[in-house]
Amino acid sequence: ICSLALIILISKYYEKFIPIFFIACILLFAAEDFASLKYKNYLLETNKGNIYTFKKDGEPIKKISDFITNNSQNTDKTVVLPEGCFINFITNRKGDDFYYNLSPLFYNDVFGETRIIKHFKENPPEYFVILPINNIEYGSSYLGIDYAQNFYEMIINNYDIVKQENDIKIFKRKKI
Repeated sequence: ICSLALIILISKYYEKFIPIFFIACILLFAAEDFASLKYKNYLLETNKGNIYTFKKDGEPIKKISDFITNNSQNTDKTVVLPEGCFINFITNRKGDDFYYNLSPLFYNDVFGETRIIKHFKENPPEYFVILPINNIEYGSSYLGIDYAQNFYEMIINNYDIVKQENDIKIFKRKKI
């Protein structure tokens, strides 16, 4: 707020300040953006193309996608939660077309727990992948721990855990 007030006061007496200020901001942000590229040094090789990303993001994506590709059929529906459409894209596995994002905002406020659980009981995917993505910006941290406990319990009751590593859990539907 102080910076905004300062900009307004300076621009009132010096009209060319705003364009100079915006150009300086653009150059500063562009320099920071290009400087951050040196940290995106992990090569994530996929069938869809190669991506340079942060190692902390690329390694889990690679492990999950390799597991799904090697242990599931092309026709298997795989739901990656709370957010994981990219993994469905690179593995060529169908996800859920409606409930593909279950961050706390969507889980609690938009869809509601009852509808989500009912949907997945009626349309069960072959695999669930639960990622340890912190959603604290939405008011709750982790799926199954801070929110969606009933949904997580439904997964535990109907699916077997087939892989668990670094808080990433992959569940496969139990055979009936």
